[in-house]
Amino acid sequence: MIAVLAFGAATLYLSASVQAVWPEPRPVAAVPRVEITVAPLARPALAIVRVGPAKVTPAARPVRTLTPRRHYLFGRPEVAAAPETLARRAKAVAGVIHISSVEDLTKKMSELDYRLSDVRRGEAEVPRLTIAALPCDLRQLQSVRSRKSLFVRTILPLILQANETVMTERRQLQAVLAKKNLDGVDRAWLGELAARYDAKPDDASELLRRVDIVPPSLALAQAAEESGWGTSRFAQEANAVFGQWTYRSDTGVVPNRRDDGKRHKIRSFGGLRASVLAYLRNLNIHWAYVEFRQRRADLRARQGWLSGYELTPSLERYSERGKAYVKTIRTIMRVNGFAAYDQARLEGGDRLGI
Repeated sequence: MIAVLAFGAATLYLSASVQAVWPEPRPVAAVPRVEITVAPLARPALAIVRVGPAKVTPAARPVRTLTPRRHYLFGRPEVAAAPETLARRAKAVAGVIHISSVEDLTKKMSELDYRLSDVRRGEAEVPRLTIAALPCDLRQLQSVRSRKSLFVRTILPLILQANETVMTERRQLQAVLAKKNLDGVDRAWLGELAARYDAKPDDASELLRRVDIVPPSLALAQAAEESGWGTSRFAQEANAVFGQWTYRSDTGVVPNRRDDGKRHKIRSFGGLRASVLAYLRNLNIHWAYVEFRQRRADLRARQGWLSGYELTPSLERYSERGKAYVKTIRTIMRVNGFAAYDQARLEGGDRLGI
């Protein structure tokens, strides 16, 4: 009996010792159960296209709606959406603008957000910008790329504006010539136009050959070559960007290396715009460019549009260098990608039927 009691006491002692060494574990907080419901993916509608001899009626054809490509004045939709901004920038290009330096010209171009890359891609129109004269420190600009860019951005709007004036006259001429009977007003206008283009009013074919534009690619290349990209003495002192000659004694700049016995001067102008207008008139009326005008008319009749590159061979008489000059002009056009500017258009204008 005593042995039994002793064994029980020993068992209780060992049980209490184990509980002291191994306490009961703390309860662990239950992890909440999260149920995620995934909605089944919606199947896209399938377009069934019938392939085979079965005829598809016009009503059954899918209608594709295209968003028309808009041309913005400064190349950015957010600018075009702000009328007050457009009004301010339109004011910035109004009238003749006088530039004092390269910095001033660069700032003006930046204010207008006028970039040649946008123009070449057809994403922006060319502002109606009329710069009075090129900055005198243009030749000091170290970056050739920047110098070329400023020159082209200055001259291109002037070329497009001059072409626009000529194209307006050409379209009116075509409308008048299409009439069976001309009234007094039409005859008077036709006579005035013929006088300006040094032609006979009753020679419709010759008038159409003369009243036409010069592709911007060609005009830009000649301006770059004749003016040294706007850095020559003639361009700086006389706004002569096309190197036109004159024999008048009261005007013009005498070339430094003029041959003995020659009397010609480089014609001077009151501004760049006058120089561009005189260049177009020169190609349209002078006897030396009969071949140019005939080739231009042939291009229009054959393909309906003009290529400056294809017109270049007809300008051998423009320079004493002849064929070498033509080769130089074509190289300038090709290296600088001037062909893209034949599709450029002025703000609010069109492509002038080039």
